[in-house]
Amino acid sequence: NGAALAPPRSRFNLDAGQWRYCSSTIHGLKKQKDAPPFLYPVDPDALGIPHYSTIVRSPMDLSTIERKLDSSNPSNDPEHPPYSTADEFIADVRLVVKNCSSFNGIDHPISAMAKRLEEVFDKQIKNLPGPSQSLRRGSPSMPIIPSLTTQDPPHDLPSTDVLKKPKSKRLQDGGQLQFCAKLLDILHSKQYQAIASPFYYPVDHVALDIPTYPEIVTNPMDLSTMRQKLGDQEYLNASMFHDDFKLIMRNCFAFNPVGNPVNQAGLELQRLFDEIWQGLPPLHEVCVEEENEDDDDSGDDVSRIAMQIRGGRLKTDKKKERRDRGHIASSSKSRGKQSKGGVSKKTKTPIADTHILTFEQKVELSEAVNQLDGPKLERIYNIIREGVPEIRESTEEMELEIDLLPNSVLTKLYNFALRPPATKQHGWH
Repeated sequence: NGAALAPPRSRFNLDAGQWRYCSSTIHGLKKQKDAPPFLYPVDPDALGIPHYSTIVRSPMDLSTIERKLDSSNPSNDPEHPPYSTADEFIADVRLVVKNCSSFNGIDHPISAMAKRLEEVFDKQIKNLPGPSQSLRRGSPSMPIIPSLTTQDPPHDLPSTDVLKKPKSKRLQDGGQLQFCAKLLDILHSKQYQAIASPFYYPVDHVALDIPTYPEIVTNPMDLSTMRQKLGDQEYLNASMFHDDFKLIMRNCFAFNPVGNPVNQAGLELQRLFDEIWQGLPPLHEVCVEEENEDDDDSGDDVSRIAMQIRGGRLKTDKKKERRDRGHIASSSKSRGKQSKGGVSKKTKTPIADTHILTFEQKVELSEAVNQLDGPKLERIYNIIREGVPEIRESTEEMELEIDLLPNSVLTKLYNFALRPPATKQHGWH
């Protein structure tokens, strides 16, 4: 469970993850067998239908949609993007179908083709990731705020809690396979859905109308198959798990050319996987009594590393990580010296509950929360939960935009993180 605060909104809301998903969707639609009549703009003169423009006032086609989408790539920071939101992209696809039915009538064979194309689109777009679920490297967004319980994995997949391995293997494993299971949980979380979802399930080359796929990819693999193999104890060690993930990546790059949205998602997923994998616990012998403790520690390691990635604070060296965090909890002496480190050294008057935070203050708040840890981070989560009734009983991880939080919550967060009373400026444990 957790919550996250994203920074103030940019001038448009189509984020990189949504853009990649929409690009992949339109690319797939253009390959459908019912797509040819809708690939390019209608030429009334060439088709001998001069009255077309009097019936269809807002023409649209799949190539135009793809071109508009290419010009809306958030990573290029367009000043006036054709698509500011994913909804605008969806509306254009539906406009293609509407124009067809309006001109040809709903019983026309071309209209039937448009309807089938829309059905394919509906199945694909229902998995569109929500705003801000993708990785934004270098973003000042707040880290995921942990709660006291572990986030549950997706219900339709085997839980890591039921992962069982023979004792003889676990004694040599040092928690590595448990680490692998936790890693899969993270890749299936909402936070990484935008880059990981193309690899969740086996590729259905028939439904996607890509008959050449089996010829190019002779040894398919996907994340759900990896989870099944992990649960069935088919992986004798972490290296076998690692090899299967690399197989997914090789298949992706072999079939999807450079520049393709799925290829790009694969590159980002591979970087994420490699970063988390650096926290794999070493192989060592442990006694039976130590097994559970070691497994729990490995789960904590992978969860902590993932949280640092989300907050843009990844430390690939565990010893360095402990050193970097030492100013918070290394010794009572250092705690005393650093008790003012997370806040302004000079005591400032708390802002009033009615105060409206400026853009700069919101950015300042986001950066301040990014530096908190332990009980202080837990308190941030509690302030949000107490002030937003909709998430009070929620047990799922979620993201919350600063702009959408009630002003009373923002002022409490700001005062706690940046304007604490002088009497509370002491070390924490």
